[in-house]
Amino acid sequence: MIPNFIVVDGVNTTLANAVSTTSTTITLASSANLPTLGSGQSMPLILQSASNASANEVVYVTAISGASLTVVRGQEGTSAQNFAVGDLAFCGPTAGTVPLLGIQTLQPTTSTSITPSYMTTIVQPNISAAATITIEPGTVVGQRVRVYGGAYAVTDQPNVTSGSPYFGLPDGSTVYSWVIPAGDTDSYIDHVWDGTNWRCTTAGQTVVAEATQDNAAPQWGQVESLVSNQTGNYRDIIAAFGTGTLPSTCWGQAVQVNSNATVTLPDTAPPEGSKVVLYGSPGGFSVASNSNQFIWSPSIGLASTIGPTTVDVPDGGWIEITSRGDAEYDITGGSPLVFQNTAPAFTNPLVVPDATASNEAVNLGQMPKVYSYSGTSTDVTSLVVSLSFTAPQNGNLIVFCQASAAGGVALGDNSFTATGATYINGNAEIGNLTSTASGSATYSVVAGAAVTLTFTVNINTATTLYGVVSALFTPN
Repeated sequence: MIPNFIVVDGVNTTLANAVSTTSTTITLASSANLPTLGSGQSMPLILQSASNASANEVVYVTAISGASLTVVRGQEGTSAQNFAVGDLAFCGPTAGTVPLLGIQTLQPTTSTSITPSYMTTIVQPNISAAATITIEPGTVVGQRVRVYGGAYAVTDQPNVTSGSPYFGLPDGSTVYSWVIPAGDTDSYIDHVWDGTNWRCTTAGQTVVAEATQDNAAPQWGQVESLVSNQTGNYRDIIAAFGTGTLPSTCWGQAVQVNSNATVTLPDTAPPEGSKVVLYGSPGGFSVASNSNQFIWSPSIGLASTIGPTTVDVPDGGWIEITSRGDAEYDITGGSPLVFQNTAPAFTNPLVVPDATASNEAVNLGQMPKVYSYSGTSTDVTSLVVSLSFTAPQNGNLIVFCQASAAGGVALGDNSFTATGATYINGNAEIGNLTSTASGSATYSVVAGAAVTLTFTVNINTATTLYGVVSALFTPN
């Protein structure tokens, strides 16, 4: 189960009472900036000896009353230790909390069950036969799983066939499986955990329930045959047609036109609404009407005047022509319209508001970003770890630095510099840690700023040094 962590700024104090290896309650010298924990929430806290930087322990705080904390000891691979009055206690990103802000990528080769262990899980099937991806229940509200299509059909399903968790679709209906067709590798299904069920949306295909009298969003299977009948389903192809007049049977068909040919429409008009699609080879082609006809498309300068009309179709292009049942033929699709910039365009894109507790449509700009860099060097007395990135927008950085030396050798005076970021609060800008193995601070940044965070680890005796600098960015 993924813990529901809360990491806060400014919790940086010392112990008011000694802590034994069996203590589950600790008292801090200050309650400043301690948060209010919600149901199921924990706060990571690092305990560290003031005299021995290598003596540290990660605990999870499960309850807070003033400066008194109820904790779970020895977390994230550390062991419970004895600490004295005045030893350090501070909150910051830890090895166990930073990954929860990252992305887990899975590439199953066969049918498998997915238990998400990160807040975002990407499933990219690398399969050699049809496969089923079973999504187990989430553990944190807002947890996301994205399942892509593969070379073969991918069936996406929850771990039950009835009850919860089900897949909730955008139209309010529920399903217990969804198939991404074979070869549709660009399509995916997004799942967002609402605490009980997976709420699903897609890209590359639209998930709707079968249409009813009150739900008019039809599935493609409900309209495919109707559409096919109306268009003739291009019941045949006339191949390699050169310069000349099309046969009267061309309507409802697709015509492949030779390079640089001029194709003339039939003399006799077909029933109104009849269509023909012509497509070309390299070099382009032209379509012309007879003297008693006209091709109409005012957007490209063709008026409703009886007389021969010629339309040029560019290299590799196509054109759809629809009969009005008399002398008029309308251009209803194809390259001439697109090249004249008259094709329909989306002028009012969907605008999603910022997410709230009850509205889980999250804007991309609301998502936090994690930047991190680590370094290791042997037989040295100094190690420089530097992290550079461009601030995506206005926001804040929670910066966390940590260092250690092989053999538990005590560190010297470490230092930290930040360019392109403005210090707000924390471990005195993390600089001058004086033998402290870790520290955190908060900075503000502006959109487009070139940010460089440099952490220098020093030691008196040459040995193997390790250092890491991480930054959690959250937009304003």
